[in-house]
Amino acid sequence: MKKPVSLADRCIAKIDSSSTMLLATANYLRGKDISGMGFVPPSRAMAAWVNAPPKLFRKLIYIFGGRREAVLPKEIARLSSKNISQWVVQKYPRKRTYPAVMIGSSGGALIHLCAALGIPWLPQTVLVPVRRRSRLDPDAVRKDMESFKEPAARFLERNPGMQINQMRDPVQDRLMIRQMGYFRIKYLRLDETYERFLKKSLPRGGTLMVAECRYSWPMSQLGPRHYFQVGGYGGLEAKGYLSGGPRVARFLKEQGSRFRRWDIPKPDANRPEAEWGFEPELLEDLRRLAKRQGWRVRRLVFEDPADVSPLVADLYRDWYRKRGIRSSRILAEDFLLLDPWWCLRTGSIPFWMVFNTGRSARELERYIRRRGPFNEVYLTLFANSVLGMGQTSIQEWRSILRKARLQGDFIGVDEASYPYDLGVYFRFHPDLKEKIHARFPMPEEPLRLAQWERFLARRESDRRVRWLKG
Repeated sequence: MKKPVSLADRCIAKIDSSSTMLLATANYLRGKDISGMGFVPPSRAMAAWVNAPPKLFRKLIYIFGGRREAVLPKEIARLSSKNISQWVVQKYPRKRTYPAVMIGSSGGALIHLCAALGIPWLPQTVLVPVRRRSRLDPDAVRKDMESFKEPAARFLERNPGMQINQMRDPVQDRLMIRQMGYFRIKYLRLDETYERFLKKSLPRGGTLMVAECRYSWPMSQLGPRHYFQVGGYGGLEAKGYLSGGPRVARFLKEQGSRFRRWDIPKPDANRPEAEWGFEPELLEDLRRLAKRQGWRVRRLVFEDPADVSPLVADLYRDWYRKRGIRSSRILAEDFLLLDPWWCLRTGSIPFWMVFNTGRSARELERYIRRRGPFNEVYLTLFANSVLGMGQTSIQEWRSILRKARLQGDFIGVDEASYPYDLGVYFRFHPDLKEKIHARFPMPEEPLRLAQWERFLARRESDRRVRWLKG
């Protein structure tokens, strides 16, 4: 008999950073990979099929796939923090304790850190896409601000410990936002289910690790605990969305838009960014619970979601060396295209990139220059079917692969189709398994917290990431 789908399972987006990273962590702790990214079957045949139609039809496939995840406004009004937290904790093995649990911001490098330490991660933020009654011009920002006030208010009234960051990015998400609103829902308080999971998972003396990304963005307040954000992490800074300019006008003209800039009301203040930023209000609940339970609190604090990537890549290099694995293989993962299980199975050094834009390419190049040369460089690219501002061309990505001494190759990427490469989601795992031939035994035991802390102590001069008490 088929198991009924829960309300949270219907409402929470699967094709999103936090959901995929949650599943990757949970699967790793169960001794499994995240084959097919958790939402598609790994299949070269399917990859070829979705990439076969002309570009316009591939865009429509992308839009239709996203629309299937969006829920009606009345459904989000019924959603509760308990629904969400139960959906999260049910992914993890039951009746198991850990030396630490991480809670807070999303990030691919954080997921590799959790895998190395053998610990779970609880997201502060999840994405709920809300369906529109009718299509909306992706550049009609003011209209979107008024679209979902009622269901947001009803949800927040039922859930006083949560916050909604309504997000609209007319660059990276312009195909999707025609028909849906993005609700990034954040915990401001620990709910009963998260608290129960922590109590069962962490023995006295355990470590509660808080991942605090301080990346911020200008926002407008629409109501109590309801904020509106235009734009997000990518190839255009916040001031570009707000002020426009020749670059924005050119992009909008290329997209066939009737606008030449976005009409955005002046934001009230900078706040923790919708997808990556940590809302510090949650910290007080965590401290109180830790004091009662006899846990220590350690905060991993960083300014940009990319800041942790070089640190964790170096950690894996150090860990491999101590395990007797001489790795000169770097695997650059992009956004939600990641897999900690296969990274360790292939002895690859993980370098997570936030997105497919110039700043991520520069971070990767900088790391290869400082820590390389590497014998092998492998690289995957998230494809969102938009030629966005600041997006790095396939030729530039190829030039990074040429920095490998022996082998440089894409994983899952159809170069001719990028960035309209829907097949990458189906092809990522087959390529990962077939193109990287090396196999190593999985670690017999995870990295100990004391080893992690000694590693950090040797890097005191690196101020991008801070490890703070309580």
